[in-house]
Amino acid sequence: MTDQSEPMRSYDDLLADLGWLSPAEMRLRAAAQEQPVVYALCMGLQAWDHVGRRDWRTREQVVTAARHMVAAGTAGPAQLSETAVTQAIEEALREPALLEADEAGRYRSATTNPEFDIFGVGSGLYLDTMRARKDDPVRLSPLEAIRAGHEHHGHDPVDLDAAQRCFERAIDSGDPDGLAFGQAAMAELAETRERPEEASEWQRRAFALNHPQVSPRAGMWLAGQAYDDGDHAAAAAIVDQLLDADPGSGVLADAWSLRSTIHWAAGEQQQALSAMATAIEHAGPLSHRLWAHIARMHAAGGDFAAAVDAQEHVLTVPFSDDDAVAIYLQLMQGAGRLAEAPARLRELAEGEVMLLTAGQLYAGVASAYAMLGDDDGLREAIAEARTHLSARTPEVAGRLDLLEAALAIADRDDDRAAELFRGLVADGDETRQASTHPLLLAAGDNYAAQNGFAAFDGARPLLEFLIAKGSPQAVQWASAQMAALDSTRRS
Repeated sequence: MTDQSEPMRSYDDLLADLGWLSPAEMRLRAAAQEQPVVYALCMGLQAWDHVGRRDWRTREQVVTAARHMVAAGTAGPAQLSETAVTQAIEEALREPALLEADEAGRYRSATTNPEFDIFGVGSGLYLDTMRARKDDPVRLSPLEAIRAGHEHHGHDPVDLDAAQRCFERAIDSGDPDGLAFGQAAMAELAETRERPEEASEWQRRAFALNHPQVSPRAGMWLAGQAYDDGDHAAAAAIVDQLLDADPGSGVLADAWSLRSTIHWAAGEQQQALSAMATAIEHAGPLSHRLWAHIARMHAAGGDFAAAVDAQEHVLTVPFSDDDAVAIYLQLMQGAGRLAEAPARLRELAEGEVMLLTAGQLYAGVASAYAMLGDDDGLREAIAEARTHLSARTPEVAGRLDLLEAALAIADRDDDRAAELFRGLVADGDETRQASTHPLLLAAGDNYAAQNGFAAFDGARPLLEFLIAKGSPQAVQWASAQMAALDSTRRS
């Protein structure tokens, strides 16, 4: 009788049959039969990659994970003696490489795509085998069971009970890594089940293990929870422990950021700024969110010049907040340097930035001229921005249309204003709507705050939209403008 738990043939299997997989992937498939120790070590690395991320692992970590997989039957039979492992590592480093090594004697799975190296060679094979057995976690190694549990927890159809069985398998395995990752996963499961006390208990257990990868993240969770509960002293005590963690733990940026928040709450502004600057040093590619935070801190302290400098770090990041340019302009205005904004934003847009980011910066040039009250500069900036390829995207086109509509209102070109507003409020295109409607709602709040006059036929589509979907203050303002407009037309 056929064992239905073994992997079904996948798309990668078809590519392998055709010889279309990368040389390293083809070599690994052959190693499953011809070099079982090489194959087991590569699968051990994959087990680590899929509970954390593709990263450097010690020889002991790799071999231990491989031994567990051999015992579970997911890596095939292999004799992992010291000599066999040493020879297998040397063989796996040969081109086409299956492993990579660093100067510290650590290893990670080789990648076939340096520009997208989240998972390395063997990822597909690993997942196929794990998924074939994920409903029977006792037939998985501890780290495989963790990955299987996360899939039960996070993939449709969600099965929380199946996820729990996987995590319990890892916890009960006797493997220290399985125990740590299992306890952290049980905490996440308890949160999903809305059992906060149980989640806290699991996180406390994971933190107490002093596991190099898991415990710092558990400690960060506990510190954040303590801060949210108002126990800043307890949060600070945990943070002090986390600041001694290995830089590879991935929590130093968050720990220093929370330290900054604690100082700020205590009125210790200089200490807060210093801690946030240290957090930025540890944040790597995600530092933009902390630069945005420190910009707000400088602004709250009245140092708008420093706030502007900090916010500039946010402007050129592809995944920054949509209002990053608007915040920058407000800060420039607070610093008394708004007149410099058009040239600076144009300079940034002409640099090495993503297409959409450049478009948002060009739209920011137009917004700066609008804030300066320079209608001629605004017209030229809108025209310039519309020549950029990004002007076809909903995010940029919507901003430009809103600016041009406001300009048309000022020029009393009601036909053009109405045309632009109708396009902005239209509900047909969900992608465009997702970009334009928040802009219109924000504009409505701004008009309401200023109690601006907009009783013009060209603004009617905007007023109707705000009455239907705006905030209470925007509804009140738009209703008053609409009443004035209707009164004018009757008279």
